[in-house]
Amino acid sequence: MKVLIILSFIISSTLWVSASEKSGNSYIIVGNETFYCDMLRVGKGSTKAYLGGKRLLKMPTQMIDAYSQNGVVFEKMPIICKNNDTAGWAFMQLISSRNGYSLYRYCSNCIHYDPAEGTINPIYPVYRYYIFKKGKFVSLVDENNAKEQLAKFGVKMLK
Repeated sequence: MKVLIILSFIISSTLWVSASEKSGNSYIIVGNETFYCDMLRVGKGSTKAYLGGKRLLKMPTQMIDAYSQNGVVFEKMPIICKNNDTAGWAFMQLISSRNGYSLYRYCSNCIHYDPAEGTINPIYPVYRYYIFKKGKFVSLVDENNAKEQLAKFGVKMLK
């Protein structure tokens, strides 16, 4: 029942979004639908989109497949552990794409599990870089292969 209510809200919001201009510099992708907005607030439990200073929609963050905030794109991707198992799913920042391969950045901090080390880092954020091809994990960029892997994407240095 809850899902039906959410889906009906999304469909009705879609009609309103379609009638408005696509002037927003941010967007949310849910399935095959794209919702354009001026401002986006992504939280653990819910995400809110605003257009013209008014709330356009509110939905559970788990329903979102991808979003963009001011030109920075985040996609829901699998978190791969050091033994190549999937530990879960998280939004990763898309850094670059070339020849069907995509480079993503995942931030591990006090509330995120660092799959490469198998630890939770409570003080300093640690960034891990993943390479995927059409949504499938290819490799983890580490200190040993960073220059070579980043050069393939035209990236000189990552912070």
